[in-house]
Formats: sequence, C-alpha cells, structure tokens
Amino acid sequence: MDKKYFTVDSAQKSLEKNKEKFMKLYNLKKLIDALLSVRIDNNEIEIMEFVETIIKLNKEYHKMCFEFYKLLEKFQKTGIIIKDIDKGILDFTAKFEGRDIFFCWKIGEEKIAFWHEIDSGFEERNRIIDLEEEHLA
Repeated sequence: MDKKYFTVDSAQKSLEKNKEKFMKLYNLKKLIDALLSVRIDNNEIEIMEFVETIIKLNKEYHKMCFEFYKLLEKFQKTGIIIKDIDKGILDFTAKFEGRDIFFCWKIGEEKIAFWHEIDSGFEERNRIIDLEEEHLA
C-alpha cells in the first residue's frame, strides 16, 4: 500500500472516523492477552471438565484472533500506523520541510496535538504548536 500523508486536519478527521475501530482492536487485544493468561490446574478438576474448558477457551481465543486480524486488515487501509496497540498509540505520516514526520495520538488524548521525527518515538514528542512556530521561524 502507498504511504498516506496527512495534514493536522485530515489526521484529526481520520482519527474521529476510525477511533471506534481502533478502540475495538485495542480491547480485543486486551481480551486475547487475558485469555492467554488463563491457567487451569488439571489436578483440581475432573479430566472431562478440564478438556471441555480448554476447548471452550481455545474456540474463544481463535474467534477473537480472527476478528482482531480481520479488523486490523481493514484498519491498515486507513493509512494510520498503529505504533503500539498495548499503549494505544497511533501515528499519522506527514511532510514537514521536505521530510517525513509523524503526528502522534494516544488513547486518552482529546485530539492530535503532538508530533515527532520518524526516527524518534513517543517519549520525544513535541506539541504541534512548536512545529508551526519552527516553520514560521
């Protein structure tokens, strides 16, 4: 897929349009992780109950994984980059002074208000206002 470039406004609109889809992915990932953490001691229950429980858990796990990857495939077509699904971080590729940068958003933030260089990460984010001031300087 071709790289998609966003402006601040188009990134915000795309976030608003796709936020629910991302939240579903985020929550599915948490549920899958929770299922993977389930441990059953087969010494404390009968073997048939153990087998039935394992089968149910495996069916649920595979159902959630299928739903997760189906939704992930659709989400990737938006051009938004899932930087860290566990932390809920999204990046939007943009151009600034001839180079690629990322606008950055994290779950809990009201809107896209930060950016960072392609080779730096979330910890090195700058406010978008700084980008505008740098451009004016």
